[in-house]
Amino acid sequence: MKFFQLIRWKNLLIVGCTQCLIGLLLLYPILSSAEITVRLNLFQFGLLVLTTMLIGAGGYIINDIFDEKIDVINKPGKVIIGNGISSKAGRKLYSLLGIVGLVLSAYLSWSIGNFTLLLLYPIAWILLWTYSHSFKRAPLFGNVIVALFCAFVPGVLLVAEWPAIQQLSNESTGTFGIILLLIYILFAFLTTIIREIVKDIEDIEGDKNQGCRTLPIIWGLNRSKAVILLFSIMLLGSLGYFSASIGARGWKFSFLWAVLAIIIPIGIFLFKLASAKLSKDFSWLSNWMKFIMLAGLVLIVIFRFEVL
Repeated sequence: MKFFQLIRWKNLLIVGCTQCLIGLLLLYPILSSAEITVRLNLFQFGLLVLTTMLIGAGGYIINDIFDEKIDVINKPGKVIIGNGISSKAGRKLYSLLGIVGLVLSAYLSWSIGNFTLLLLYPIAWILLWTYSHSFKRAPLFGNVIVALFCAFVPGVLLVAEWPAIQQLSNESTGTFGIILLLIYILFAFLTTIIREIVKDIEDIEGDKNQGCRTLPIIWGLNRSKAVILLFSIMLLGSLGYFSASIGARGWKFSFLWAVLAIIIPIGIFLFKLASAKLSKDFSWLSNWMKFIMLAGLVLIVIFRFEVL
């Protein structure tokens, strides 16, 4: 049980489901309808999903190892390293996951002839280690790394299938589906970086105790909220453009979901952010952003069945 808590099995399940939904409900139906041969068969696609989940599991483990003292202050009831699993055992498990993931990514790259994937795995692994070791304690850099990994989850599918995607006609509905995927990658990046800054504000006391230099510690509460507002405006701008585009094409269910379940909740988030001061306020905002992230994933499902 401690092992599954350590690797955040629920979060990993979301990562796996995200790639499966995007690949099986959006990307591959688009390519199939255009009669374009895909690079990944079902087995290889499963390996890609597993490799991504291994990267995420390793990131959670090394983060808990480096954050052992901070977590005792910020979330004393949820500490796992040193309370069920030793730091030494955690490092061994981290190394094992890294080796297995590297072998799988090497096989996958070789089997489809796309060696860019072989580079992406160690880059993602090193970035997450660097985040936990150094960048998490620096203003904004750590937030950007986590957001990049979340964008990597759907983005790696584009890399794997890019030769097939290039064969799509510029005027096809499938091309608009690829635009949706690109918007979702940006959506994943922006919602994650917003949520990470919110969590930094929530955890400010424990971070201060350990000498961290996160954005709210360096810039203060109001300036950090201003940065969140800036990223939120970027998020609303991209969603507004996409929603207007699908509305103009008469895809009403996708349009209504984008407006009612994503854009309006972001407005509620910003309204609550304006008056947020206490740790419990930012805990609520963090959970609310989780709902918005989930709603973005559901939009892909609605788009698939309404349009494709």
